[in-house]
Amino acid sequence: MTNAKHTREPWQAIGLAIYTDRGTPGIETWVANIKRGRADSVEVADARRIVACVNACKGIPTDALESGVIRDLLEALENLENDDGKAMPPSAWALVQTAIAKAKGGAS
Repeated sequence: MTNAKHTREPWQAIGLAIYTDRGTPGIETWVANIKRGRADSVEVADARRIVACVNACKGIPTDALESGVIRDLLEALENLENDDGKAMPPSAWALVQTAIAKAKGGAS
């Protein structure tokens, strides 16, 4: 386990560069640059994915992420989905199904 802090969210991708406002709106601070030789669509997609992952995981400790907590949570939701849905309120059941669909690239 490490006590190192990462740059706080939210991050944003502008082309191949990743920035954050560091709490000062309008003043962007460079976090990282994606570069493997040329600015192609894969590199731009990589920058977008890094930013999406960081922002989506706000509040989840890095150690938990590295240990697979997101996969574990998805598996737990899938196990709930395999239930008949009668053990929980319909609104909670709908949240489970929506979260699974989003995690698998479905409707958002």
